[in-house]
Amino acid sequence: MEGVIVWSINVQNSRKALFFYWNKRNKSNEYSKKLNLQFLEALKLVSKMPKTRIKTELINIRHKLVSHFEIIYSITETQIVVLDIWKAR
Repeated sequence: MEGVIVWSINVQNSRKALFFYWNKRNKSNEYSKKLNLQFLEALKLVSKMPKTRIKTELINIRHKLVSHFEIIYSITETQIVVLDIWKAR
């Protein structure tokens, strides 16, 4: 199953805030671009094999480590919904 990736509204806002923080902190958007590419590449892998990632206590909720962040997602029959991204440190 190759699922369609759907970003929840909350995670879209969180991702924008995260990139804004790093752009301001580093006075450049290069790190944000690299981080975004890492997120997209990780989600591409997740879409191909969604059930191979780390399970959580909740049914159909898993997470994928990317750099020092965790991408939390849920699996449905037709899509993979990204629920949250947070720092894993």
